[in-house]
Amino acid sequence: MLFMITGYVIVRKPAHIFDDVVGKSLSPSIEGIYYHGIDRSNWRDVESRFYQSKIPESLLKTYADLDVSELDFTGIKVVKAYHDAVAFLSIDKEMALTNELVVVASDRLNQIKGPGIATPQHITWLGYDIVLLRGWSLIRHAIFENREMSLLETIKLNSFGLLDHVENVDDFLETYDKLGDLDRVDPLPENGVYGIDYLRVGRIMDVL
Repeated sequence: MLFMITGYVIVRKPAHIFDDVVGKSLSPSIEGIYYHGIDRSNWRDVESRFYQSKIPESLLKTYADLDVSELDFTGIKVVKAYHDAVAFLSIDKEMALTNELVVVASDRLNQIKGPGIATPQHITWLGYDIVLLRGWSLIRHAIFENREMSLLETIKLNSFGLLDHVENVDDFLETYDKLGDLDRVDPLPENGVYGIDYLRVGRIMDVL
């Protein structure tokens, strides 16, 4: 069965999402639930390998194309070819130990980045992430990083720290705005380029 996706993304594994947070000692889980969304230091370790001149020459053009994919100001970099994503994940052992390959799917991203692509790989869909494009995941930032647990009264997270559906999230967004006014979370910009999107995130099983 073919699935339509926007592209492939290399992200940190859930246990490592706060490895780079300075000045905080944060547990990556809440009552045993880890955040599995898109905002997991995506591509950061690939970028660090580039600046250390550790990207294989065969991947340098693909890396340049990856940078171009962010020029649309969505803040979401993707590659369109599965074998390229696997090659990035396989640069070295540490990369594969701390990162994983996921897919992202969004009708809005497809409108911005071009048509969705069909992938024959087996995908386990993890859920929907609430994301400010060109910004951050509201779920990761407010709940897992800042521990604003009142938001859990407005949505129900699944076992992957995401949403099984995106209906009835108005109360979540309203509560988030109030917390922003109180400087307890980063406030949403009044004139964002693209605003909020709901990104479906999946994990590729049996990565080659």
